[in-house]
Amino acid sequence: MTKRIPKNIDIKTVDSIINSPGMEPALMGAAVLGDVRVASQDQPLQTLELLAQKSGSGVSRVQIPQGQAEFLEFVREWTAKHKRPVGLGLTTMLVLPLAACGGGGGSGILQPATSSGYVVDGYISGASVSRVNKSGNTVTTDANGQYSGLTGTGAIQSIGGIDIANGGHTSINIMNAPDGVSLVTPLSTLVMTLMNSGGGHTQAQAVSMVQTAFASAGLTMGSNILPTAITTDPAVYKIGLALANVMTAAGGGVSGAVAITSLANYISAHTTVDLTSVSQLNLSTGVDTGTATVLAAQNTTLAAVGSTIIQASVVQTNISGTIANLKAYLLHITPTNIGAIGAVTVPVTGSDDSISVADANTLAAKTNGVVTATLRNSDLASLNTLTGAGNAYSITLSDTTAVSAAVLNALNGKTTVAIDASSVTSISGSYADVNAVYTSFYNANPGFTGLGNETVTLTDASVSVANANVVAAYTTGVVTAIIS
Repeated sequence: MTKRIPKNIDIKTVDSIINSPGMEPALMGAAVLGDVRVASQDQPLQTLELLAQKSGSGVSRVQIPQGQAEFLEFVREWTAKHKRPVGLGLTTMLVLPLAACGGGGGSGILQPATSSGYVVDGYISGASVSRVNKSGNTVTTDANGQYSGLTGTGAIQSIGGIDIANGGHTSINIMNAPDGVSLVTPLSTLVMTLMNSGGGHTQAQAVSMVQTAFASAGLTMGSNILPTAITTDPAVYKIGLALANVMTAAGGGVSGAVAITSLANYISAHTTVDLTSVSQLNLSTGVDTGTATVLAAQNTTLAAVGSTIIQASVVQTNISGTIANLKAYLLHITPTNIGAIGAVTVPVTGSDDSISVADANTLAAKTNGVVTATLRNSDLASLNTLTGAGNAYSITLSDTTAVSAAVLNALNGKTTVAIDASSVTSISGSYADVNAVYTSFYNANPGFTGLGNETVTLTDASVSVANANVVAAYTTGVVTAIIS
């Protein structure tokens, strides 16, 4: 397709198409052909096709000859013929689909001089994108997860970044895409692994194997798992997130890549795999049983959410399970990778699902998300060693007399769940601390339950009558204070 711009065409509109993502200067050997573009995405071609159907648009179709020698001669003749600007100083541009240039497998006759696309596991901003074979430069994805200006040829690799679709959690995974595939995703990573390490399959074979492997999860032979634009297919998107969860559960980075290689080998041998099955995750990815149990529950929740991509992204990084299984899972998460984990929940499903303060601190140290759990410890001395703030701990106190108001306030700041303080029979502290305890109790912010009949001792050197009356209104117990 060529672009010749007459006087009545909107030059800016046409140029915006020619210079849009997925339209790159062509590379023939080491030479960049400035007036030839290679379209690696469908959208620019589709837009130009619509313009070509309009009379006087300045866009017309050309017939591309078959055969490598004929094709190269056509390009050479075209570039020689159109070196000079046409009227008004404008130029003629030749736009070729990537398939016409020899495809995207690294052996094309023509290749884009630079590549652009997206890194998607959610949308990953700040990821480092380069060629696996180091033939080009390294670029960084923008705030929308898009990269551009990537030089060189060959498979693409993405490392790190921030997942902007699920609340800004850290991506700790290494993802890849075959040459010519502009979207780097967990699914493209699995496809490329099947091509390289899972039996040496062709790209078409690898795509078919992935479609078959996850048929029970909603993929069909028509599912586009290597799209040229962000997918709107919830099944494709959620399976991609589940694969990302596999890599993260294994520890991300090289360990995550090893898990994907193990999964590719399993698919080659067993055809299908269920990422919500503990036993199959254990066998196919090599993670331990405790980690596989948490991962299976995580992917089950992901599969069950609504049909929108946003709903899937919101729950992707959240994990839950028994304390033993969670500790096994989090053992793979290093201190520098805690941003990869979302909310952590220890559900209460039996009579002994409470956890110790020590275990609560272990969970909190492995995530920037909220930890939800019922604590086994009930004495303030132990509870005072809780680390972090803003977690959802269910706490029942056992302390009775001479309970410090200051300590109660400190504990209140460590949980968003109201603390059961019905065991407390007496409180002591300054007017400011005592007032804060009862203000939280009556306003439930997050507050206490079970107060209102304690004796209170104000430890200030003296308090005003007004302040003494405030405290007296909080409780039916005796208030002791020095009145000034």
